[in-house]
Amino acid sequence: MSPSETGIAELATKDEEEAWEQLVGRFQPLIDSIARRHRLAPSDAQDVSQYVWMQLLGHVNRLREPRALPGWIATTTKHRCYEILRGHKRFVSADPILMSTTNSDGHFAIDDELLRAEQRSVVRQGLAELREDQQELLLLLVADPPVPYCEISRRMQLPIGSIGPTRARLLNKLKDSVAKRLFIEDQPSKASAAA
Repeated sequence: MSPSETGIAELATKDEEEAWEQLVGRFQPLIDSIARRHRLAPSDAQDVSQYVWMQLLGHVNRLREPRALPGWIATTTKHRCYEILRGHKRFVSADPILMSTTNSDGHFAIDDELLRAEQRSVVRQGLAELREDQQELLLLLVADPPVPYCEISRRMQLPIGSIGPTRARLLNKLKDSVAKRLFIEDQPSKASAAA
């Protein structure tokens, strides 16, 4: 954080209106860009923005390290985006009469389809956490029809021998993504709600 940002954060802890205006002017574009990356509707993006600023208002007096402010804002924004996206998934309009087919376990087939849709969404959100070049590499590796390694190497300017190890590292990043962790944390609450 630059000296001016440190000054802004220090002023904000004193609850000065001008400092808040400077904070919003400096960090609102960060919040907006994260909301855009999550493809939120404009009303949801506004909700995210309001939530982040309200959270900061409640925590700014406890701000120990002003240089951590951009990271705190980015993390809080991402978490709120995930909460909103998960909330939208909970509301699925469906006609229970038309969708009352069951699978071999006797469970409704819609449950399986909803779970698959949610898992695809988690993968997309996890991909969004990666850099653009990393996203492009993974998407090339799962393209249909398959893209030959020599073509991937040419497009990505990577040695052919490094494509496999790079893919493995990126898949591990996806497994450790915030989106996946939030999805897993949400599963016990869904299971208890269904019981």
